Amino acid sequence: MSHIEFESNKLTGIALDWAIAQVTKPEHFFVRFVDEVEPILILAEGPTDDHWAKSTYNPSQSWEITGPLIQSYEIGFMAACTGGKYEDGSLRYTTMATVGYRRTLSGKNACGTSDRHDYLEAACRALVIARLGDSVHVPASLVTA
Repeated sequence: MSHIEFESNKLTGIALDWAIAQVTKPEHFFVRFVDEVEPILILAEGPTDDHWAKSTYNPSQSWEITGPLIQSYEIGFMAACTGGKYEDGSLRYTTMATVGYRRTLSGKNACGTSDRHDYLEAACRALVIARLGDSVHVPASLVTA
Protein backbone atom coordinates (compact mmCIF):
# COMPACT_ATOMS: atom_id res chain seq x y z
CA MET A 1 0.00 0.00 0.00
CA SER A 2 1.55 3.32 -1.03
CA HIS A 3 1.50 6.28 1.34
CA ILE A 4 1.67 10.01 0.74
CA GLU A 5 2.69 12.76 3.12
CA PHE A 6 -0.21 15.01 4.07
CA GLU A 7 -0.46 18.09 6.29
CA SER A 8 -2.16 17.00 9.53
CA ASN A 9 -4.24 20.16 9.80
CA LYS A 10 -5.77 19.52 6.37
CA LEU A 11 -6.80 15.90 6.88
CA THR A 12 -10.51 15.21 6.47
CA GLY A 13 -12.89 12.27 6.45
CA ILE A 14 -11.51 8.79 6.25
CA ALA A 15 -7.87 9.94 6.03
CA LEU A 16 -8.31 11.83 9.33
CA ASP A 17 -10.04 8.81 10.87
CA TRP A 18 -7.15 6.58 9.77
CA ALA A 19 -4.64 9.00 11.37
CA ILE A 20 -6.60 8.92 14.65
CA ALA A 21 -6.40 5.13 14.54
CA GLN A 22 -2.61 5.47 14.33
CA VAL A 23 -2.78 7.48 17.58
CA THR A 24 -5.25 5.31 19.49
CA LYS A 25 -4.13 1.97 18.01
CA PRO A 26 -7.42 0.10 18.38
CA GLU A 27 -7.22 -3.69 18.20
CA HIS A 28 -8.67 -5.47 15.17
CA PHE A 29 -8.67 -2.35 13.03
CA PHE A 30 -8.59 -2.60 9.25
CA VAL A 31 -9.57 -0.86 6.04
CA ARG A 32 -12.20 -2.47 3.87
CA PHE A 33 -13.36 -1.28 0.48
CA VAL A 34 -17.14 -1.21 0.10
CA ASP A 35 -16.59 -1.27 -3.62
CA GLU A 36 -13.44 -0.69 -5.64
CA VAL A 37 -13.53 3.04 -4.92
CA GLU A 38 -15.05 3.76 -1.50
CA PRO A 39 -13.00 2.61 1.50
CA ILE A 40 -14.38 2.43 5.04
CA LEU A 41 -12.54 1.85 8.29
CA ILE A 42 -13.71 -1.10 10.35
CA LEU A 43 -13.19 -1.76 14.01
CA ALA A 44 -13.87 -5.41 14.78
CA GLU A 45 -14.92 -5.82 18.40
CA GLY A 46 -13.91 -9.46 18.61
CA PRO A 47 -15.29 -12.88 17.80
CA THR A 48 -18.76 -13.73 19.02
CA ASP A 49 -20.22 -17.05 17.90
CA ASP A 50 -17.62 -17.34 15.14
CA HIS A 51 -18.54 -13.93 13.72
CA TRP A 52 -16.90 -10.58 14.22
CA ALA A 53 -19.02 -7.76 15.58
CA LYS A 54 -17.95 -4.92 13.32
CA SER A 55 -18.56 -1.22 13.43
CA THR A 56 -17.45 1.66 11.27
CA TYR A 57 -14.56 3.57 12.83
CA ASN A 58 -15.22 7.25 12.18
CA PRO A 59 -13.95 9.44 15.03
CA SER A 60 -14.17 12.62 12.92
CA GLN A 61 -17.94 12.10 12.85
CA SER A 62 -18.63 10.35 16.16
CA TRP A 63 -18.88 11.98 19.58
CA GLU A 64 -19.07 8.45 21.03
CA ILE A 65 -15.54 7.72 19.81
CA THR A 66 -13.96 11.17 20.10
CA GLY A 67 -15.66 12.38 23.28
CA PRO A 68 -13.52 10.17 25.54
CA LEU A 69 -10.39 11.24 23.60
CA ILE A 70 -11.28 14.91 24.16
CA GLN A 71 -11.55 14.22 27.87
CA SER A 72 -8.46 12.00 28.09
CA TYR A 73 -6.20 14.41 26.19
CA GLU A 74 -7.77 17.48 27.85
CA ILE A 75 -8.55 19.11 24.51
CA GLY A 76 -9.80 22.70 24.80
CA PHE A 77 -11.86 24.59 22.22
CA MET A 78 -12.20 28.15 21.02
CA ALA A 79 -14.07 29.70 18.10
CA ALA A 80 -12.66 32.77 16.40
CA CYS A 81 -14.27 35.05 13.86
CA THR A 82 -12.09 34.99 10.76
CA GLY A 83 -13.86 37.82 8.95
CA GLY A 84 -16.28 37.59 6.13
CA LYS A 85 -19.66 35.93 6.03
CA TYR A 86 -21.15 32.70 4.80
CA GLU A 87 -23.74 32.73 2.02
CA ASP A 88 -26.55 32.75 4.61
CA GLY A 89 -25.18 35.99 6.09
CA SER A 90 -23.77 34.46 9.28
CA LEU A 91 -20.24 35.34 10.37
CA ARG A 92 -17.42 33.06 9.26
CA TYR A 93 -15.76 31.28 12.21
CA THR A 94 -12.87 28.91 12.63
CA THR A 95 -13.03 26.32 15.38
CA MET A 96 -9.72 25.69 17.14
CA ALA A 97 -8.94 22.72 19.35
CA THR A 98 -5.81 22.63 21.49
CA VAL A 99 -3.96 19.76 23.11
CA GLY A 100 -1.79 21.12 25.94
CA TYR A 101 1.97 20.69 25.83
CA ARG A 102 1.95 18.03 28.57
CA ARG A 103 0.05 15.66 26.23
CA THR A 104 2.12 16.18 23.09
CA LEU A 105 5.26 14.44 21.92
CA SER A 106 6.91 17.73 20.92
CA GLY A 107 6.43 19.42 24.30
CA LYS A 108 4.54 22.27 22.59
CA ASN A 109 0.82 22.99 22.40
CA ALA A 110 -0.82 21.43 19.35
CA CYS A 111 -3.67 23.27 17.65
CA GLY A 112 -6.07 21.78 15.12
CA THR A 113 -8.56 23.93 13.23
CA SER A 114 -11.73 23.51 11.23
CA ASP A 115 -13.13 26.20 8.96
CA ARG A 116 -16.49 24.47 9.06
CA HIS A 117 -17.10 25.08 12.77
CA ASP A 118 -16.68 21.35 13.28
CA TYR A 119 -15.50 20.52 16.82
CA LEU A 120 -14.85 16.85 16.07
CA GLU A 121 -12.70 17.59 13.04
CA ALA A 122 -10.71 20.24 14.95
CA ALA A 123 -10.21 17.89 17.93
CA CYS A 124 -9.07 15.02 15.71
CA ARG A 125 -6.64 17.25 13.84
CA ALA A 126 -5.21 18.60 17.12
CA LEU A 127 -4.73 15.06 18.42
CA VAL A 128 -2.99 13.93 15.24
CA ILE A 129 -0.67 16.96 15.38
CA ALA A 130 0.01 16.36 19.09
CA ARG A 131 0.88 12.69 18.73
CA LEU A 132 2.10 12.27 15.12
CA GLY A 133 3.33 15.72 14.09
CA ASP A 134 2.49 18.42 11.57
CA SER A 135 2.43 15.94 8.71
CA VAL A 136 1.61 12.26 8.43
CA HIS A 137 2.01 9.52 5.86
CA VAL A 138 -1.48 8.36 4.89
CA PRO A 139 -2.42 5.55 2.53
CA ALA A 140 -2.87 7.17 -0.88
CA SER A 141 -6.15 5.32 -1.42
CA LEU A 142 -7.65 7.15 1.57
CA VAL A 143 -6.59 10.63 0.52
CA THR A 144 -7.91 10.27 -3.00
CA ALA A 145 -11.13 8.57 -1.87
